Amino acid sequence: MTIYVDVLLVLNIYVNYLLLMATAKLRHLRLTFPRCILSSLFGSLFSLAIFIPAMNIVTLNIFKIFSAFLIVIAAFGFGNFLDYFKNTLFFFAVNFVFAGAVYALMLAINSSATYFNNACLYIDLSPVTLVVGTAIAYFSLGVIRRIFGRSTSADGRYSVIVSFGGRTVSLSGIADTGNTLTDVFSGLPVIICDSESLGVSGGISAIENIRGARILPYSTIGNDGFITVFTPVYVCVKNETSNRVKQVSALIGISEKHGEYEAIFNPKILV
Repeated sequence: MTIYVDVLLVLNIYVNYLLLMATAKLRHLRLTFPRCILSSLFGSLFSLAIFIPAMNIVTLNIFKIFSAFLIVIAAFGFGNFLDYFKNTLFFFAVNFVFAGAVYALMLAINSSATYFNNACLYIDLSPVTLVVGTAIAYFSLGVIRRIFGRSTSADGRYSVIVSFGGRTVSLSGIADTGNTLTDVFSGLPVIICDSESLGVSGGISAIENIRGARILPYSTIGNDGFITVFTPVYVCVKNETSNRVKQVSALIGISEKHGEYEAIFNPKILV
């Protein structure tokens, strides 16, 4: 089989991008488009190993683990060892799901246009096949995400650190599975924060004070309305019991204070 380097690299950039974005979604990590593209480009370089002689099993496993570790660092950084280990584990998991989806699709269409060497796969796929395989993989990952979400613990005392508009504030937070508010456009969860603690005006008037703020409709049992949301520079959740801090990907919703806590988030963002 003739292997074209440009096709190999472009295919791997596309696949790596999807795998990294899926990992970020499952782990609720912030991953910007430029960083994801650069990490995908970096990861695609490992696919060139398809051209070298076949490695023995020990060398091959070391190569696979080493390449995955470097790709995860490029995309999400190191942070602490536990978060890094979880990020890498989830990255491996989405790799297996995607590979299984594409392989099942190729069996269904009886395609033999593949070449596999040194854990690198070259597939002469049509765009339609690749898109359908991607859709199957994302559906499978959605099921996995729901399973992980059900087992998330909401125990502990939390602080929510939000950076926006040139300032950073720390809010007392509570993990509440009742907060299921999600942005319909980006799919990001919304952390509901007290307007006074944030130092901004609540309601629609907040749009005038925060760049990029917009109105998001919401619906709960017996109550419908609108909430002002914005994308922070970054937002972290700190477990005050264990002192673990995790940067998460979420929107901030501006509301009046409910109870003793200044921020309410769904514990799924800590997965």
